[in-house]
Amino acid sequence: MSHDLLLKAVDRHVKKKWAKMYIKRWLESPIEDKGGNIRYRNRTSTPQGGVISPLLANLFLHYTLDKWLGIKYPQLRFVRDADDAIIHCNNQAQAEIVLQAIKQRMIECGLEVNEKKTKIAYCKNANRKGNCKSVKFDFLGFTFQPRPTSTKDGQMFLGFSCAISTKSKKKIIEVLRKSNFQRWTRK
Repeated sequence: MSHDLLLKAVDRHVKKKWAKMYIKRWLESPIEDKGGNIRYRNRTSTPQGGVISPLLANLFLHYTLDKWLGIKYPQLRFVRDADDAIIHCNNQAQAEIVLQAIKQRMIECGLEVNEKKTKIAYCKNANRKGNCKSVKFDFLGFTFQPRPTSTKDGQMFLGFSCAISTKSKKKIIEVLRKSNFQRWTRK
């Protein structure tokens, strides 16, 4: 992420000169690896694992993506959590156009879209019966997909909802197995 663009965003929200100075220092601080070698940043990254890095990344994406989407595509609804986002489009053609525009926007701002995690999914349910290569996606540890759903009176229909993702479920099971919880005793 470009330090120049990030510091522009910081200037809009931070008024205290001393706070801006510390933010600039955090961004420019050198990196020391395990071997004791010191590398200097190329004015395009935030400190990995730094306490302020998630906040700065969110601020940067607020202007890079959120505000930009609001200007270029005001009719679209979207949700973003850190660097993960869902953008709701009306059809496949619109989704493809918006995805290309987002990729271009990311390049302009010195970022790139993760091709492995990025896809167009169709939110298929009883009312939306179209076809698409993908009808499910993962977001924040949940899998969203078509699922059988029932009404209050017991009528079944196809809904589009979420449940814990397979990846999250496996992670929880692995942690539980490693904890040997079956051997816990009260003393």
